[in-house]
Amino acid sequence: MGGLNIDYARLAIMVAVFVLVITLWLIGLIIWTMRNGRRQRELDRRLGLDAPADPGNREIYLWVDGRVAHTSVAQTARPGLYARLENTIERAGWQTSPAAVVVIALGILLIGGSVMFMWTQSYIVSSVVVVGLGYILLCYPGVCIARMRTKFENQLVDALGLATRSLRAGHPLIGAFQLIAQELPPPISRIFAEICQQQELGKSLDEAITRTANRTSSDDMRFFATAVVIQLRNGGNLADMMERLTVVIRERMRLARRVRILIAQTQLSKNVLLAMPFIIFLMISLLVPDFAVRLTNNPTGRMMLAAAGVSMLLGAWLMRKIATLKY
Repeated sequence: MGGLNIDYARLAIMVAVFVLVITLWLIGLIIWTMRNGRRQRELDRRLGLDAPADPGNREIYLWVDGRVAHTSVAQTARPGLYARLENTIERAGWQTSPAAVVVIALGILLIGGSVMFMWTQSYIVSSVVVVGLGYILLCYPGVCIARMRTKFENQLVDALGLATRSLRAGHPLIGAFQLIAQELPPPISRIFAEICQQQELGKSLDEAITRTANRTSSDDMRFFATAVVIQLRNGGNLADMMERLTVVIRERMRLARRVRILIAQTQLSKNVLLAMPFIIFLMISLLVPDFAVRLTNNPTGRMMLAAAGVSMLLGAWLMRKIATLKY
């Protein structure tokens, strides 16, 4: 009975320490969020952006030819879950259907959880593995989207240069877009081909550009769409605008490369810290099998594995937020 009481005491201490650490982490996160929100509200107040606006429209301002151009762009309704999944697949560059992606993801979760349960005979450890696999599956589309976005933004500079030369040669704007769709490779050609297709189906050019830009994950494409819409509604030299926008995008790409260099150490540290527990556990399982068996067959050991898995997921999420810079 004494040994049983000691085990329960140790388990209670471990749970209390884990809850204390999570509580302190959540308190720090709440304080950090409140400070950032206060700073953002102060910035909006100083810029005069804190006035109530029409929730169905978004006000856009741009400096054009020495004066401020103003326009109101209607905001589209939030799409449903299926539409968002379809948009994610499209932005990631996958040639498959949303149903196939869901089936593959569920199959990976089912197989991973079943294999871990047959190995450890523990529902807790299997649940942690399923949650970890789910986190990886949720992060993987973001990696593919970031890769496609980098490729798209590199092509966007060439597309704007081609459009500038086409406009200076006397072609209309839709003709410049058709030239981009014909001459440049995917994914940039697919985006501009969609703009031309929507315009041919009866939509106005500014609406087609806005709708297509909102479906992409590129901020540069949204800048381009906003600038073109304002130029179309207020008048101006489109060729000069695209030339200036090309310079802005090149500077943003240079800044993005510098940011990636600055956060490379954080990304490497995150990958090493996430891989180290698995490598150590695998080495212990091979070198000292009895120790690993005791850890997986003992209720206290299973609780420790579950707590370690949750902590790793929280740490991975936190380091990902730290390494994400918005500029």
